[in-house]
Amino acid sequence: MNFTRSARDQPADSLRNILTDPRVAYCSWCRSNETLRVNGIAEILESPDHLARFAVAGQPPKSILRITANTVFFQCSRAVIRAGL
Repeated sequence: MNFTRSARDQPADSLRNILTDPRVAYCSWCRSNETLRVNGIAEILESPDHLARFAVAGQPPKSILRITANTVFFQCSRAVIRAGL
């Protein structure tokens, strides 16, 4: 998974945390009322070759967060539904 950071984004604290401990967990809600959970290792990419691949309207992102997944699974989102999120 790759996530880009544009000039408007300022997640400096999170990026510092990744430099200290690259283990991450990502959770996303799907249309089928399930959540997709990904656990893995993150790395910050700043090479011009990588940034050019994700340019939008000629503007490359400042950096790319790449997550290499160790585990990926779907989970029932009953708790999310109960919480009203």
